[in-house]
Order: sequence, then structure tokens, then C-alpha cells
Amino acid sequence: TSQGWNSSKAECFYVPEGTLLELYSTTLHLAPCRVDNSPFYAVVLLPKGTNTPLLNGPSGMLWMKNKWLLAHKENPAAGKGAAVKIEGENIKITPMQ
Repeated sequence: TSQGWNSSKAECFYVPEGTLLELYSTTLHLAPCRVDNSPFYAVVLLPKGTNTPLLNGPSGMLWMKNKWLLAHKENPAAGKGAAVKIEGENIKITPMQ
């Protein structure tokens, strides 16, 4: 939409253990999440300077260098200043038992 992104267009997929995955800088993505109760480990490589403070502090969707933060209105981050730009159903992933 003109004001945000509709959650119905999101694609969720499982990445098996030991798989390397590249996400392009133009890809909106959510941090990895657990699918069962096993320990969870991830390695994320980012360009130098990513997640360092901005000279003038956070502004709108840009929170740190190379870090954009968009939230659904039901996400706790929305009450902490994240830009509420995700519309539609709030997708939840339920870990497998």
C-alpha cells in the first residue's frame, strides 16, 4: 500500500540447519526465529559500520546505520518508536513440538 507493506505479501520459509542463505540489501526481512525447542544459533555478516549510531539519532524507519525498523501495530517495538508500516494480519510462527 502507499502507507506501508501488507503482510499478505510476506513469504515464510524454512532454512535447514547448516544452510548458507544470502539476503540482498533490498530484501525486507525478519530476524530468524526458532521452529522448535532446540538451541538456536545464527551467524550474520553485515557491512562494516552496520548497527552503529547515526550522527543525529534515529529518524523514522532508519534506526542505526544500515538498520531499518518497521513494525506491525501489534509488535511491542511499535510502542517504542518503531515505524508502524506493516499492515494486515500479524503473522505468527508457532514452534513445532
